[in-house]
Amino acid sequence: MFKIGEFSKIAQVSIRLLRYYDQIDLLKPAHIDAKSGYRYYTADQIPRLNRILALKNLGLSLEQIGQLLDDHISPQEIRGMLILKKKQLEQTIAEETIRLNLVESRLKELEIEGELSAYAPVLKTIPEQRFLAHREVTASIADMGSLIFSSIRALVAQQGQATVSAAVFYDQHFAIETIDWACGFLVNDEKHLKLTLQDGRNLQHTTLPAVNEMITVVHHGNWFDLHRGYSALGRWMSQHRYQFAGFAREVFLHIAPQGEPENHITEVQFPVKPLP
Repeated sequence: MFKIGEFSKIAQVSIRLLRYYDQIDLLKPAHIDAKSGYRYYTADQIPRLNRILALKNLGLSLEQIGQLLDDHISPQEIRGMLILKKKQLEQTIAEETIRLNLVESRLKELEIEGELSAYAPVLKTIPEQRFLAHREVTASIADMGSLIFSSIRALVAQQGQATVSAAVFYDQHFAIETIDWACGFLVNDEKHLKLTLQDGRNLQHTTLPAVNEMITVVHHGNWFDLHRGYSALGRWMSQHRYQFAGFAREVFLHIAPQGEPENHITEVQFPVKPLP
């Protein structure tokens, strides 16, 4: 048997917590010395304590935990609950990371406000292009990045080579929770007419129409900073009296390996026409 202090060491929980669990009948000592009042625990109690801590980390109340333990919940059931919670936490972390990146990007833009823009918008003509793509409504920027990278991996695996990736955005306004877009590749030959991703989604052949006047700007760096390129295009359109005339496109001239977002090179494109 172990004294409460010794048990706290091997179980890696505080004495205060052990005393509280004893008080609410969640984890009683194996033995209490009648004369000294010392609490004693055994190594056999560690599994029950592990169940308590695991269920607590799932967000359950101590009352709920006591009920589940009384119902003899199995380690397999707890494991399943923990796996689900892990996925939820990972999703939360991903969403908060995106939020943090967007905040940092806006701070950068405020810091350089009033300085000479690093962007040089170019007005050019874009010919009709073959587009091997999959269109869907995506709920986050992270999901967009996942689709881009999974598409590249599939193309390399099935065709043995990569080609220029691109995206077309069909929303009439910006909505981060519902992004209606198509992601795929600008292709030149018939062998790229179909591509299947690992999750079963198919990229189908379509055609992007020619654009007589396409205002473009090249962005170097993280996709979270792309709004700076869009802002540069907006300022150009205002100065030169142009208006939108179609859907925005992004051409990924260089996609750096995951973990190196500062090395991405992206061309933002907007079909435009002169204001009347």
